[in-house]
Amino acid sequence: MKKIFIYSLFLLGLEALLLAILPFLYQQFSQSLYSGVLFLIPFIAGILFLVYALLYRTENVIELNAKKKSAKLCQHLLEERQGSLKAEREELLRLINTLQTGNNVLTLPLESYQRYCPHPLSDAILRHKVLQLQKEGITCSVSAALPCTLGIEDSSLLAVLINLIDNAQQAILEAKQVDPICPVKMNIKLFCRANRLVIKVENTALHGPTIGKTTKADPGHGLGLSIIEQTCKETGGSYLAEFDQNAHLCKSTAILCLKENQPI
Repeated sequence: MKKIFIYSLFLLGLEALLLAILPFLYQQFSQSLYSGVLFLIPFIAGILFLVYALLYRTENVIELNAKKKSAKLCQHLLEERQGSLKAEREELLRLINTLQTGNNVLTLPLESYQRYCPHPLSDAILRHKVLQLQKEGITCSVSAALPCTLGIEDSSLLAVLINLIDNAQQAILEAKQVDPICPVKMNIKLFCRANRLVIKVENTALHGPTIGKTTKADPGHGLGLSIIEQTCKETGGSYLAEFDQNAHLCKSTAILCLKENQPI
């Protein structure tokens, strides 16, 4: 951010200098077009270079901040998952101790400690989002046939999976507001095929998704669709969304190419 600020100051300084020498430039042009052009071209070229450098640096800073934010969220989800595993082990030890003491009254945990797949981050994301969906009264079925490791960046997996689920959740809530008795359901399926990670999400919806929508208030529940599409393309994959108007069902499929020589 400091370099961006310095570039901005340089740019503003050059613009102020240009305004200051405009009378001189006008005089040069009026006396000799050739000398005026020779003086103006390098000056404009310098300004254009600084503008390009500023935009390039700004893009890099935004991308770096996004990666840091994704890494922080991934770490939080994994720590949350680790905590749930610890709580699950403690609960199992309590149940074993209860059985060994001959007490037949067992108290099962209120929260489900279901594991969805061996892949840590995928499992953490799914568990986190399913608990959120349950609080909203949304029935969700999950099928995740994934190995322990995937040849994909954590940030890419995080961006696609979370945005797909959030987008489906928003669509369901919109449908529920219009028709309180409509079925609120979501199906999430993850699997690997031909060195590709396939993520499919089916959900109740009133509208088909619209690429480019970024806020929850927009029709078409397009939250994060542009992020999903861009992330899939960056890995060499694709994104497809279909809407069945008769069944009020939206089907989204995100395909991300995995790195070669990775176990799947």
